[in-house]
Amino acid sequence: MTLPKCNNLMKGNIMSNYDIEQTCQKIEKDFYNSKPFKKRAFLSAIKSVSLFLKLYEHNTPNAETRAKILRLCYMYFREIDDLIDGDKALPNSSNNYNENKKIITEYMQVRRNYLANGCTSSNPNELDEIIKVIMDLSASLGLDLKDDSIKLLDCMLFDLNRKSDLQNGQIVLSTNAEIDKYFFRYYYDSCIKIAVLLTTSNPKDISNKNISDLGYAQRTYFDLEDFLEDLSFGIINIPSEDVCKLKINENSLIKLARLPKNMINLCKHNGFNHPSVSKVIDDPIMIWLNQQLDFGSQHLDSYQKNAPLRTPFSVAKELLFQRKDFSDIVLKLGIERGTNNYLDKLNKQREKNVSL
Repeated sequence: MTLPKCNNLMKGNIMSNYDIEQTCQKIEKDFYNSKPFKKRAFLSAIKSVSLFLKLYEHNTPNAETRAKILRLCYMYFREIDDLIDGDKALPNSSNNYNENKKIITEYMQVRRNYLANGCTSSNPNELDEIIKVIMDLSASLGLDLKDDSIKLLDCMLFDLNRKSDLQNGQIVLSTNAEIDKYFFRYYYDSCIKIAVLLTTSNPKDISNKNISDLGYAQRTYFDLEDFLEDLSFGIINIPSEDVCKLKINENSLIKLARLPKNMINLCKHNGFNHPSVSKVIDDPIMIWLNQQLDFGSQHLDSYQKNAPLRTPFSVAKELLFQRKDFSDIVLKLGIERGTNNYLDKLNKQREKNVSL
């Protein structure tokens, strides 16, 4: 995909259009080489979304520009997320856990300051140049993605700040208010909001309460799917209040953080209620996980009361014959169906376990 040409681009402080494309291609290559099939398929879907937007330019104004922004957003936040998770390392990274956390935090804060200060710096790096192009392209469409992008960065900084060296017995717990603010509200008010703004010609869609219900449901889905993986990274998504209320033993969390990779993958693919996974999780933690499942399912049900789950065929029919906005694909077919499928699988597993 060819990125837009920018005015007064010079080698040195500012990267050229070609350099930005090279950066994106490198991020994509690293992503494909290091990620399992499911995540590689998601990146392929992002590319398909971009292509689809271009094909439906007559239906969505400035579709090619929107497609470019969508791809660049994914590249930018994907790279930062990998750095925080530990899937990638900075050149000056340290083998010491706390020292490395400090290095990544400082790096992240520089990225946030660059964006907050209007993308001005005497020494921007590759990611800074990508976010600058995103902001410039968005402005050309009359969209302002700055505050939403900062919120998404703040979500990632929150994850980074609460990371603990669980492998060595260090425990860092967050409050319910903190998790609700960054893990849920900021998530749907940034990630999903950006997706809606880029894929629909009717910005009023983002003010619909349904979007927040879908955001909470999807965030819960990711929380449950990645529960063991997050623990292995040192991130505990159980609020301190629930740890106290359910009498969750901190040693139980440390034990789960030390599980082998194959058990973590079982949780991601089969769900925490699958017998092969649930047998290694202590009862208080299982109670919390199922409470979260109820929480996510309730928000999904609330969303679907006003936005019934659609099939690929029904969405295609609307696009072809009724010319609906492309947001139907992103929300009704993509985010919604993935969330519904995973939460439904967990509920069926739970019902089966209860009957046994």
